[in-house]
Parts: sequence; C-alpha cells; structure tokens
Amino acid sequence: MRSALVYLAWRSTANRVARQWRRLRSPRYLVAVLLGAAYFWLLIGGRRPSHDARPPAGPWTDVLVLAFLIAATLWAWLFAGNRRALAFSPAEVDLLFPAPITRRGLIQYKLLRRQLPILVNALLWTVFIARQRLHAEAVLRVIGMWLLFTTLSLHRLGASFVRASLAEQGRTGLKRRAVSVAVAGAFAGTLAFVGWDMWSAFSATSERGLGAALEAVRSSLARPLPRALLLPFRWLARPALTTDPPAWLRAVGPAAALLVAHYVWVIRSDAAFEEGAAESAYLRHRQRGRAPRPVKVTRSAALAATGWRPGALVWKNLLAFRRGRRVGAIAVIALILAIGLAALSFHGNGASAEAVGWILLTWAVLSVGMGPQWVRNDLRGDLPKLDLLRSYPLHGWEIVAAQAAASALVLTLGELALVGLAWCSFLGNGAFEVGLGERTAVLTGALVLLPGINLMAMAIQNTAAVVFPEWVRHDGGRAGRIEALGQSVLVLGISTAILLVFLAAPTAVVLGAVYLLRDAMGWWAWLPAAPVSVGVLLWETRIVLLRTGRIFERTEPLVTSPMG
Repeated sequence: MRSALVYLAWRSTANRVARQWRRLRSPRYLVAVLLGAAYFWLLIGGRRPSHDARPPAGPWTDVLVLAFLIAATLWAWLFAGNRRALAFSPAEVDLLFPAPITRRGLIQYKLLRRQLPILVNALLWTVFIARQRLHAEAVLRVIGMWLLFTTLSLHRLGASFVRASLAEQGRTGLKRRAVSVAVAGAFAGTLAFVGWDMWSAFSATSERGLGAALEAVRSSLARPLPRALLLPFRWLARPALTTDPPAWLRAVGPAAALLVAHYVWVIRSDAAFEEGAAESAYLRHRQRGRAPRPVKVTRSAALAATGWRPGALVWKNLLAFRRGRRVGAIAVIALILAIGLAALSFHGNGASAEAVGWILLTWAVLSVGMGPQWVRNDLRGDLPKLDLLRSYPLHGWEIVAAQAAASALVLTLGELALVGLAWCSFLGNGAFEVGLGERTAVLTGALVLLPGINLMAMAIQNTAAVVFPEWVRHDGGRAGRIEALGQSVLVLGISTAILLVFLAAPTAVVLGAVYLLRDAMGWWAWLPAAPVSVGVLLWETRIVLLRTGRIFERTEPLVTSPMG
C-alpha cells in the first residue's frame, strides 16, 4: 500500500505539471505567465551575484529570523486552523479514507505531497538572498531552507493535532497529550518572562533613541535564559544562514535532529483528523463553486423589510466578509493597540512609537493601490452566481454599485484604522515636525476622501470583472503559481493607471485650494475644496457604474468561467 501511495503522489505531481504546460496554449494564460516571469526577473534575476563568500547576514538578521520563527510557532498554537492542517481533496477523501490505509499512512502521503511546494519555496528564497549562483553556497542554503520550512510545516501539523485532541477529548485528551502541553506551557511561560525582560530593556533605553533601545534588546537576548529558550530556533535557522561548508556541517546535525523529532511527533499522533479534513476539503471546493456545502446560520444584524433595495446586497456582502473572520476581536485588538501606542508616544522622546507610526502610514498608503486586490467581497466573488444576480429586481448599475460599495466600505475601515493608529503613534511626540493640528487635519482628510477614492477603485475592479470575466479568480486569488502572480501584476498596473486618471480632476481641485488658502488656513486649506473634490469623484464613479451596469445586463452566465 505504501508503494501505491508513492505512485499516486508522483503521478499527481506529474499530471499537475503537464496540465500547467497545456494551459500555455491559452493566450491569456501565456500572458500571465510571461508577466509573472518578468516580475521575478526584475525582482531577483537582475541582481548581480557576488563572489564574496561571507554570508549576507548582518547583526540584526539573526534577530529577525528568530522573531519570525517564534511568531510562526505562536501562530501555530494560537490561531492556525485545526481542520485545514491536512488538506485533502474531495477525490482523496472519497477514495483514500475508505481504503485499508492507516492514519499514519495518510499522514505520510500528505507529507510527501507537501515536499514539492516546500522545495520550490526553498529554491526561490535561496535565489532571492544568495550572493552566489550555482555555487556550493546555493546548494547548502537550499538544504537549510528545506530543513527550516519542513520543520515548521511539521510543527504546525503537530500543534493542530494537539489542539484538536484537547477540543474533542477534553480531560482525556489532556492526559494523553500531557507531554506536549507541558512543553508548550513551559515555553510560553519562559517566553513571557523573556519578553518582559526585553521590554524592560527597551523602555530603559528608549530615551536615548530607537537605535540604543534596539541594541539593548539585542543584548538582552545574549543572557543565559533567552539563549537557552532560543537555542532550538537557532539550531533550526543556522543551516539556512550559514554558507561556510565546515560551519554548515556542524550546524546541520542539530537541525536535522529537530526535523526527525517533529516527524516522530506527528507520525505517532493518534488524532482523529478524518472528519475535519473531509469538511475542509468540501469547504474549499465550495468556495470554488465545485461542491455543495451546508449553510451555517450565524447571528447578525437584522435587515429591515423595506428600504434602499441595493442595500440588501451591501448587507449580504458585508456578512460574507465577516464570515470566518473575528471582526469583534480585531476591533478590540486595534483599540488596545491604539491605547498602547498613544501611551508609548509619551514615553521618552516618542521615537519608538514614531517608528511604528511610519510603518502604519506606509501600509495605509500601499492599501490605497493594492487594497482593491486584497478585499474582494464584491462582484468578483459573485460572478459564478450571475444567473441569480440577474433575477433580482434591480438595475444593472444598482447591482454593480452595491457590490463596489460593500468592498469599498471594508477597505475604508481598514485604511482608517491604520491612519488612526498612526495618529496615536505620533500623539505625544513633541519633537515631531508636523504639529498635532496638522496631523489631525490629515486624519480628517483621510476620513473624508478615502471613501470616495475606494469606491472609484472598487468600481474599476468590478468593471474589469464584468468586461473580462474569464480573468477573474473566484477563489480569492490565493493561488501562488506564477501565472496568478502575473495576472495580479497586470490587473494591478492597469487598474492603478485608470484610477490615477480618474483622480486627476479631484486632485487638481484639492491642490488648487491648498495653494490659494495655505497661508490663511495651513493644513486645513483642503477643507473648502473637499465637497467639490468628492462631488467630482462621485460624478465620475456614477458614469463608470452606469456604463458597467449596461454591460452587466448583457453578460451571459456561460461566459463567466474563471481563469484556471
């Protein structure tokens, strides 16, 4: 039976590669692949290899890698989903689960299937960070990356088994998982103590600047207890960061031992994962429109029996975005972060909070251009139900407007949260060049202008979905293949260019008002021009929605097959 599973894994991988190769006959698929390859070449291929044998790791590389490994470990235990740890397809569920295969055999089969994407990621990361190409450094780094990614994958799988066992078996599961729970608890307690010690060192030196505070944190990691706590993470990361052959040979032994220990931990697990894996398989294929799924009833805000008819679509799409996301928990975390950043801004000279604020502002600016690709609770997800949408007693432009409004609202709330957190980060910084009044003007400007900008951006995205339905991925665009990357680059570039064209007139209105009134009103000079600017933007959006609505009314359900 084991040889049959190996044959199945090999043939599945070979068939997948052959299917991707045959798709190159499609022009739209070929264009996406070429764009994805060009993006990789610009990002990676254009870098000139160096013959310097020294590793590219600086004094902070080790700290950043350790922070990533700790965050990945905590995520596996606290937030990672239990049911999707082992991803089986419906065909595998129907054929393999009833077969005379042990749970250990099923786990080994899925671990074998995971090796190809793990190896591809190791190769990509090696090409991205290696200074030398086609040398011993690249080979050693690929093996080190493979060890790191495989061990993290096994750890997440083992953590999911422990969580599932505790949730399903209660006290019995706690007794059977006593060793795993004890190790995890000891690690969490020690990590909390080390984190408090690092925070104390950071706070004590933050008045001397951000560089001194970070140096104090790095020094605190060299103490005996943090070194002992982080020793397994250092073992795991060292082969990926070491390129000197003798040093690499000394480092690969402990990392391989960790990999073997994780493999034994996962293989000897007796967690009953079949039911959760089957439910996860049909859930994923339901999201792609391929398999039925029972509707899960959740409590939500009541919808009035009468009112603006497109508002029902907005309500439906907001619920679709909320489903599977802990919106309340995210709001509480954002509030706690706002309070913490505001308090940190009054500590010392506020340099540490200022650094966080600039990061948040950078993400807010990036989300204006890239956010429409991330938030997709609109027509891009509802195209497979085009026949149902066409049956609603609504005009085409009303359907498109409601779809765009729902995703624009979600994106606007996220951007305002980032800008608001940045405002809190600068709140107590007296040395900041921009005063509190000017910062408040920027926050108010974002509150007024972002909804209109996001509505136009989402109108452009939904127009593209109606005009070019075969280019839209209905699974949320989560595929990591190169053609999906090329498609995203193409859509992002064209949609951003179109958005900039539509923003030209509103921007000219705002800049003209600022130029004329800046001496009298300062940063608030944009306020008199805001209604005119927003009005122009909404007028342009209305034209786009009306034209898209007419195209939508003529679109047939048969032409909405997604790009594979």
